[in-house]
Amino acid sequence: MSYSGTQVYFPPSTSFDAIVTALATRFPQATQTASGSQVVLSFGGVKVVRVAHEAYDYVAEEAQWLGTNAAPDIRAVLARATLRVVITPDDPAADPDDMYNELLSVFEALYAMPDAVGADPFDGSLHRAPATTKDAASPKQRGAKPATKKPAAKK
Repeated sequence: MSYSGTQVYFPPSTSFDAIVTALATRFPQATQTASGSQVVLSFGGVKVVRVAHEAYDYVAEEAQWLGTNAAPDIRAVLARATLRVVITPDDPAADPDDMYNELLSVFEALYAMPDAVGADPFDGSLHRAPATTKDAASPKQRGAKPATKKPAAKK
């Protein structure tokens, strides 16, 4: 993960309030300061991460371009994306290496949200949380007994 400018893409149905709520749920120990389309997380009063919500006109086109060579599930999510957040240190002069774990944790918390894809512009990697829906279990997986044949009718 690049520590500067890491991005997470979302569909238009994901509100900034949902993002703030997800961060508050994941990091109850962090102090949040929300202002406009940004939220700043303070970990222990020292390590500060800025999450900026962006809905520029070009975000949808950018997301589709990122998905060009992606796996089909990631490509499908990026095709619907129109919003993104950018995760950076709040202080541009801060040493991101000193807050790598915090930046990574915020990145992982956000791409774990429904229909989200995380993009690391440093190495081009795309991240999506595994689907949480389960396929219908087979009878064997459910512990059900297999269907038995009826005995043949006697003549």
